[in-house]
Amino acid sequence: MKNKIPCDTLNPRGEKNMQNCGIMLNEDPNHFYVSRMNVADEIDEAYLRSFIDQYQDTDVTDFLICANGPLSSFPSEVLMSFSDKYFVREELGQPVDYTGTFVKTAYKIWNEKGLDLFSIWIDQCNRNGIHPWISFRMNDAHCHYDIPNVLISQNYYDHFKDFSRVRHRRQFQYYDRCRDFAILEVRKEWIAYITETLERYSPYGIELDFQREFDCFQIGHEWAGIEIMTLFLKEVKETVINAEKRIGRPIKIAVRCHADPVYCMELGFDILKWAELQYIDMVIPSPRFRTTDNDMPIRLWKQMLHPYHVELAGAMEILVNQTPVGDTYEVQANTVSTALGTAANIVSQGADKLYLFNYMDTADHMILDKSNIDSSADELITGETLYINSSSAYCRLLTTAGSLEKINKAFRRHIVTYQDKNPLWRDARAQLPCEVQSAEEPKFIKIATGFIPQTCSTVLKLGITGNVNPKSDLELYINSSEVRFLKEVSLEPPILTKSPVYSFEIPHTAIQQVFQVLEIFTKGKTITIDYVEIAVIPK
Repeated sequence: MKNKIPCDTLNPRGEKNMQNCGIMLNEDPNHFYVSRMNVADEIDEAYLRSFIDQYQDTDVTDFLICANGPLSSFPSEVLMSFSDKYFVREELGQPVDYTGTFVKTAYKIWNEKGLDLFSIWIDQCNRNGIHPWISFRMNDAHCHYDIPNVLISQNYYDHFKDFSRVRHRRQFQYYDRCRDFAILEVRKEWIAYITETLERYSPYGIELDFQREFDCFQIGHEWAGIEIMTLFLKEVKETVINAEKRIGRPIKIAVRCHADPVYCMELGFDILKWAELQYIDMVIPSPRFRTTDNDMPIRLWKQMLHPYHVELAGAMEILVNQTPVGDTYEVQANTVSTALGTAANIVSQGADKLYLFNYMDTADHMILDKSNIDSSADELITGETLYINSSSAYCRLLTTAGSLEKINKAFRRHIVTYQDKNPLWRDARAQLPCEVQSAEEPKFIKIATGFIPQTCSTVLKLGITGNVNPKSDLELYINSSEVRFLKEVSLEPPILTKSPVYSFEIPHTAIQQVFQVLEIFTKGKTITIDYVEIAVIPK
């Protein structure tokens, strides 16, 4: 049985109790079906159990099985399911045939072989000392278009116009067809689906994932939605209480939400009221997708939730970018070292759990054999499919990231990123790119790092555009201490800048907890800084 002791926060001196927080791992609703298409005929109960076994003897303490997008991942009386899609031959008046897509994997598991994937996974998690959760994507917006699509249910097609949050104009943006929770039928369908799920399965907890998506009310009606959503949470809580009576033990309720507590309220989610009313047991501040957010206010969340005895899990995404990139973007993937940088910051700010979103395996790279893992290489932990493409990297991450003590023994990188999706009226919160053009008016950049042991050395790396000699034309300070130019360097992946990158030595006496502040002057030159990193090198 794994150590389930939650992490403590930093004490007044900035020191950290090095206990194991553990990892919550979210399994996408269709990832398993997609990644196992080529081995669908080989899947049996033993294979399904081995999928869970790969997380044994790692830092994974909680495994979240995502139940749905617009479609249900398991056969349902409430929502159309992936296996139902296998039989569909016409949609929107057009002929379709999805039998060659990933839904064939769902069909073979549930219909042809009669295997209840959810029951088997929940049972194997329990056997392995891992808490099994069921996660609900509360407002998934994948592929809501006017053409047939394997991810969309007939119910969604039927109600694009009358259930969508945008009904006052034509729908053309990605989030326009998110459903409006002010509509009673939308909420009733959710209560029915959650009820059905809990009548069928007995998880350790359920997650309400509002980061898929948080656009839950008509534009301009978000504040009016606060009371509606709170009453909805009350209904969810009552549904869970009824399920608890049936199974004879508690079922936790977690909410995945925007990283900013102010923005949560503006969007219609009164998280603290839900905590006060005991509707929830855990809050999971999160980025959305385009980048992991390396500056989430974890410690603030922790302090706000403390009076209500609600746990906090800090989430990280698998993509990383340093600046907003618009609708066309390159997929920039974390490596083990950049992921450990994010993890160090989350864990050392006092999160009870580290939550990994989109960190999933592939059929070819399950980590059943942990004896041959290379503990030195800094490998990419994702590919274009967003699934893990290296069992070595995957295992290293999952056996290190849940414990600050282990993280502090590993090389890690802290990259300045941005907040990727906010309320419509707020721009993305980004520090980069940053233009500097004065010897008297400095620019400041915050780099969130979490706890850095005294035994580690630290190096600042800057991507700089402009005709500049970094040794003579720049004046740089970290936390009021001058940093010394070292050399021009080449970045290891992820490579997030095309500018020349220069490294600077940070005096150890300058390091603060839990973030560092970079102060930048130029001597008569105009420069643009588009990349900032602090690398932490253990002794």
